Amino acid sequence: MGLTSERDMSKNRLQEKAQKSRLKFPLYSYTREGSDHAPRFKATVNFNGIFFDSPIFIFYSTLKKAENAAAEVALNTVEKRRHKAAALVSSENRSACMFKNRLQEKAQKSRLNLPSYSSTRKGPDHAPQFKATVNFNGKTFKSPTFYSTLRQAENAAAEVALNTVEKRGHNLALALVSSKNRSAFLF
Repeated sequence: MGLTSERDMSKNRLQEKAQKSRLKFPLYSYTREGSDHAPRFKATVNFNGIFFDSPIFIFYSTLKKAENAAAEVALNTVEKRRHKAAALVSSENRSACMFKNRLQEKAQKSRLNLPSYSSTRKGPDHAPQFKATVNFNGKTFKSPTFYSTLRQAENAAAEVALNTVEKRGHNLALALVSSKNRSAFLF
């Protein structure tokens, strides 16, 4: 008996993935072409309600090879989606801290006291919700609603603070420019 390649184990790996994820086992269907002495197969696997076909332009000499090819397509697709989802979650986690970081940087650059956060929690232990308040430069800013994590609530409060501070700073800069222009016209 020869060595089994990774590709030949795709059906097993897909079944293990289903089992670990507590999903229904993959279901295979196939089409058969050719004569009895030289059959050719294509296969489709239904994995978690999504159908994956063996590569379109390739026919396989055995049903087992066709099913393994379909399983390999399913595994590769599921893995790509998992990586995209992980990247999305990672970028959401990075952006979740973005406003808190920016607010802290603004305080440091302006030589102000660092922002301080407090929060209120509601809901049952298995599904808590949080609302946060941030004190920055003597003013209090609140998150607009309740969030499923404390991190999100604090970030939302920091966003409100930043938007308010930056808007005031922008309006102040416009007022200064406007007053300089008016005084230029007076002379």
